[in-house]
Amino acid sequence: MKSVFILIFFFVAQEFGLSQNLVPNGNFENTIPYNSNPCPACIDSVNPWFMGLNDESPDYFNGQYGLSLLGLGVPMNFWGCQFAKSGVAYAGFAPYHPWGFTREYLSVSLLYPLLKNHNYFLRFYVSFADSCKYATDRVGAYLSVDTPNFVNVNFGLIPQVENLKGNIISDSMNWTPIVGYYMAQGGEKVLTFGNFYNNANTQITMLPYNNPWYGSYYYLDEVSLIDCTATFIQEIELPQFNLYPNPATDILNIQSEQGFARLLFYNSVGDVALQFSQTLETNFACDVAILPKGIYIVAIEDKYGRMVYKKFVKM
Repeated sequence: MKSVFILIFFFVAQEFGLSQNLVPNGNFENTIPYNSNPCPACIDSVNPWFMGLNDESPDYFNGQYGLSLLGLGVPMNFWGCQFAKSGVAYAGFAPYHPWGFTREYLSVSLLYPLLKNHNYFLRFYVSFADSCKYATDRVGAYLSVDTPNFVNVNFGLIPQVENLKGNIISDSMNWTPIVGYYMAQGGEKVLTFGNFYNNANTQITMLPYNNPWYGSYYYLDEVSLIDCTATFIQEIELPQFNLYPNPATDILNIQSEQGFARLLFYNSVGDVALQFSQTLETNFACDVAILPKGIYIVAIEDKYGRMVYKKFVKM
């Protein structure tokens, strides 16, 4: 029986891929070259992404194709300065404006419709743009059978995966992951990003410096949707890790079974004081000498965007 199960798993894995991303061009790297594209700065140039119907126009940023001449380059652009989460490209949209009528949505057609009663894991990254006066909590993703019929703003739709209410994203230095699971009703084939709430139900904060744009704007990158049921990902346990010595002065060892996608140190006010990118090392020697003395929260993120936290004392 065990050999039969392994054989079945093998064919299922071959059919779907152990971590196949159902979002085509989820990193926005594949686009139409500048010379053959009449609107290279539009999200519609990033096939198969498209903007919400009768909507404001979400943007496309790329370090190539001369988009910097249009103010839409990477890392420098009209909205601020940000490197791509990976590669040289990302998208951008405006989820909030105090006047209430400016909302931008961008959508993508999935590789194939979702299967009923299958559990899917969605992850995407956003980064707050430097030029905005307001930061908001309402950034979400909505899965639907057909393209939502937006008429500038379309409230009444409830995103299945969204940033936590009240968790205002104002980090313009790093990419903030937003993750969640969704049990499919069956047939969903369009994924849409934006703010699906009116201003009364959107929490904001005004930035303390004189930014030029009177609204909120976020970059979007690294969008992935994985069928957990088909790939058995739901059976994978949360990442585990150990810290030693703790407290530490110079070197802190991070011991984990599979390495990590990101390692972050948060200080007492919630800012990222130190971070490291992906490594497959199971015992990572981390130089913490530059950190001021104090208490930190260490977060390890796995390749599915799941995070586990532990306390660390720097001596």
